[in-house]
Amino acid sequence: QVYLYVTRRHWGLALELVEEPLARWERRWGKTADDAARDAKIDQLEAAHRRGYEAEIAGVLRGWGLAALPPTRGK
Repeated sequence: QVYLYVTRRHWGLALELVEEPLARWERRWGKTADDAARDAKIDQLEAAHRRGYEAEIAGVLRGWGLAALPPTRGK
């Protein structure tokens, strides 16, 4: 995760997967959409960001020759 912050890729992902798609959505639907629709769109984009972020981290780890570790329980 630190690597993504240092390389600014964290912010690139936020722009690519949340901010820019939300801006496009708002240009198209913003004046006619209610708060619930906007909140649902934000939830959708944040889920896409989470998947993209996790994929980016997995790619960095693979590039370093590290296999993805299974999640630890209770931690």
